[in-house]
Amino acid sequence: WALMHGEWSRLAQAIDSWGWFLNWQGLYAHGESFSRVIIGQLERLLVGESAVPLACMRVWAKAIAWQAWFSNFDYGPLTVSFEENLALLEQWELSDPSIKLAKAFLLNAQGIKVSNNFTDLQAARQYHEQALTLFQEFGNEWGIATSLDGLGTLDFYTGNYASALDNYRAVLVFAQERGDRRVEAESNRMLGHVYGTLGQLDEAERLHRESIRLSDETNDRPTLLSFKTSLAMTLLYRGKFEQAHKMADENTALCQDLGHRHFEGWVR
Repeated sequence: WALMHGEWSRLAQAIDSWGWFLNWQGLYAHGESFSRVIIGQLERLLVGESAVPLACMRVWAKAIAWQAWFSNFDYGPLTVSFEENLALLEQWELSDPSIKLAKAFLLNAQGIKVSNNFTDLQAARQYHEQALTLFQEFGNEWGIATSLDGLGTLDFYTGNYASALDNYRAVLVFAQERGDRRVEAESNRMLGHVYGTLGQLDEAERLHRESIRLSDETNDRPTLLSFKTSLAMTLLYRGKFEQAHKMADENTALCQDLGHRHFEGWVR
């Protein structure tokens, strides 16, 4: 309603709650599309204008950040580069310092993208650290948690397992204190990966099973698929071949149900 009627101040207040809801529900394609529509409508509205009204600026900045976040889940490439978006937000923050928060989300999203592509892990760390500093400046707890999670993943990739455990545990405590089952499940899974790499397979299996239990509570089937795959691999490493085979069969059926043909081939 706010988008259709140009209620930019109301949309600026609501967009973050809407973005987090879509993220928690795993509705990434919807989130990317919604962000793209907002940006497109603002671009059309402000063609030929010499200045962007402050209310529009705030909405636009948040839409840029959310589109970058959701695009990490392979739902549409960004039409504007990270560097161009970052420059735009840094220009706008001179008029409204609160736009630094949108910049923090953009930096975090870029850190995840670069980390997932293994293109420049040092640059990814810098993005997450810059985002963490900004989130801490604004006291944004969700942002702090996502930054720590990103840093934990980089620590895991680079073999800094003690730091990875510290970061993932911090995110786990954060999620438990706020009753966020989705983040709690993901934190357990990543802790399971670290312990598995360290050879502590009993603890790894326990953590993966806990992540599945929590994911069942939220009925997040796409995430459940990756969690069950993690458990199947741990069971395989432990020599529990029958259990691992059974889990793989369950995953194959879930892939078929979800239409994840590429992942189904990997599971097989």
